[in-house]
Order: sequence, then structure tokens, then C-alpha cells
Amino acid sequence: MKIGEMSVNEYDGINTEKNLKIYNDLQHKLDQSVYNKRLSSQVKTLENGHEKFISLDTGKQCAVIEEMLHLFQCNPVAADLKMIGGPGKAGILVNSKDVTSLKDVSIINQSATGIFETIIDIISL
Repeated sequence: MKIGEMSVNEYDGINTEKNLKIYNDLQHKLDQSVYNKRLSSQVKTLENGHEKFISLDTGKQCAVIEEMLHLFQCNPVAADLKMIGGPGKAGILVNSKDVTSLKDVSIINQSATGIFETIIDIISL
């Protein structure tokens, strides 16, 4: 099944109001918790895509919510937020390779037993 191809009927107990509550709850969780430190750009995406989300049919709203849940996973899975005007691969965390602004960067080489250890300070090189 492709993204946005969920079929929802009246017997599922899913409606636009419930979907909007879930959307708002997930948006609040991104904005007001530890997720905000790493996923702050996705908060803006959800804020800007709020009206688009409301205009989607119920099945597509469910698909967007499913993709939003990928933001909270510990797996390297990206969220596709294109249906609300966001990026196709949202929520991928990438660390900067620039270590010049850091105070302490070291490479630690340990033996298999952990008894012997060599520490190389990268900043002083």
C-alpha cells in the first residue's frame, strides 16, 4: 500500500475530529518535549501544514499521522510529510562533521579486554 492509500469507512470509528486531535497532540509533543531540541524544523512543518491536513480526506489524514509517528521512532525511518507541504524525508538526524567548535574531541582505542587504552586528542593535532 502506498502512502495516502488507506481506506477508512464509518465502521472504523475514525473521523476528521479525532485525526485533528491526534495531529495536534503529536505537534504539541514535538514542540513541548525533548523532541524539540532535534526536530524543531518539523514543528514548523506541522504548523504550516495544519490547514492542508484539515483539507485532506480521512484516509490521507491517517496516512499523514502514520508518517508523523515515524518522527518518534528510534529506527532510521524518515517521515514523508509531502501531503502537508513538508519534506519527503523528514526527521533524519545528521551530526555535523565540523568539530572545530567543540572543546574536547578524542578517539579512544581500547583493547578487547578493556585493560589497555589509548586516547588521542583530535583538537590538539
